[in-house]
Amino acid sequence: MNYLPTKTRFFALAAIVAVSFAVSACATGPSPRTLVNNDLVGTHTVQYELKKRAVGTSGKFLKAMADSEDDKILYDLWIRVCDINSQDEQVNCQSSTVLEALDMNPGSGSYDLLAARTITTMFWHKENVFYIGYTDPNPKVRRCYVKQNNAMTCQDQANLNSMLTKTVGGKMK
Repeated sequence: MNYLPTKTRFFALAAIVAVSFAVSACATGPSPRTLVNNDLVGTHTVQYELKKRAVGTSGKFLKAMADSEDDKILYDLWIRVCDINSQDEQVNCQSSTVLEALDMNPGSGSYDLLAARTITTMFWHKENVFYIGYTDPNPKVRRCYVKQNNAMTCQDQANLNSMLTKTVGGKMK
């Protein structure tokens, strides 16, 4: 016995199909971030997270650095900064991309170790200033500031980076 009118059944079925489509689209969407470390910096909690990129050798970044047919898995480094309230709960959390296209397994496959973007060091200078050193393939330094809303703004340090690359005979070493 069917108690719902035909028009109501149609809309209920359409709603179920729409929800199913949305759920399946989310399931095949971007991968979630993976927590790799926690930290307490001043009055903030900080989580370091990696997110896998959907990039292979067809990606623009990889085409420039490799002639391999194999896909390379790259990751983006995200930092999530939160305040701690009087009940010791995390509030006002913001996640920001700090560095993109990292190779977490340099030297694997036919890729050159020096061609990979890898992290060499990272540290907090102050509660709101974070530095990260990386290769791309030359050494570089990026400084990130934690804004009032806990979002981070990052910028490569051009003057410092030019000093990190040694030029010999007109070629960078």
